[in-house]
Amino acid sequence: MEKLDIINKLIEIQVEIEKGLAISIEVYYKQKYNELLSKLKYYKVDYTYNNPQDVIDTMIEKYNLKGDFATNKIRSRNSYVKHRQRAMFLIRHLFKEISLAEIGSYFNNKNHATVLHAIKTVKNLCDTDNIYRSEFKKIQKEIIGYEFY
Repeated sequence: MEKLDIINKLIEIQVEIEKGLAISIEVYYKQKYNELLSKLKYYKVDYTYNNPQDVIDTMIEKYNLKGDFATNKIRSRNSYVKHRQRAMFLIRHLFKEISLAEIGSYFNNKNHATVLHAIKTVKNLCDTDNIYRSEFKKIQKEIIGYEFY
């Protein structure tokens, strides 16, 4: 939210208070805080990821994937490739200290170039495809609890 938007919102609240539509700024913000809190609870993630395999296991569970989705050699876009690429992207974000080659080792020993390609593909699709971007935002919220890209 930009400064001008905030100022306009404050003016709007003050007008509501003067007209008697809102009780006070304090009550108004408590209501808004509770609304935001309820939205956050929806996306709250109680799971702590100790290693990349935890992320993979969570994706398998949440998206009803077969247990071998990370290691099989199926290359069909409609089956496992998108999920593998998204998992690699999330793992790279969560475990920055792990090398690309090590991330690849969780995916049937894919090499670092494959992992780098997956990360670039997810970024490119998020930048160019609105449907893919909204799907990936939902996945980020469900898997890690917040959007970061």
